[in-house]
Amino acid sequence: MCLNVECQPSNKTTINYMNISIKPFKNFFLGCCLVLIIVNAFQLFQKLSPQHSINFSGLKFSGLGEILEQESIIGYVSDLDLKEAGPLAEYEQAQYMLAPVVLDVMNPAHKFIIINPSNNTAALDKLKEFNARPLLRNQFGVILATTDQSFPDKNSKAENLQP
Repeated sequence: MCLNVECQPSNKTTINYMNISIKPFKNFFLGCCLVLIIVNAFQLFQKLSPQHSINFSGLKFSGLGEILEQESIIGYVSDLDLKEAGPLAEYEQAQYMLAPVVLDVMNPAHKFIIINPSNNTAALDKLKEFNARPLLRNQFGVILATTDQSFPDKNSKAENLQP
């Protein structure tokens, strides 16, 4: 009772069942597996490689440390919500850039204050609110101000503070 199956004692792996050869299906199956492996490897590579450049916000606070060499604690104020990831990351990176100076968040009761505003109007509002005088403003709009009115104003580099 042989149903048209050719059984060959040789090393050939061709099996015919109802005159259908399995060999072309084997090649098709192996080709599909190879395509799936390549597609999955490509997707894995995309997930593991960074898609966005890393933005180090600490550079936003560069140039502010020159005056602060003798200080141990200064104030850090912002009109941005520090509960959000972006502004919190900026605060943490400012702390890193200005170390060993400690940044006291939302506390203007120090000789120096860093004001990280979202715009010029917010910067002016913070300066008026804390009765502070700007000493330095870098190219990113971050202001180093003082609440000490007796601090010399010789090196004031805070220009363009109009709203």
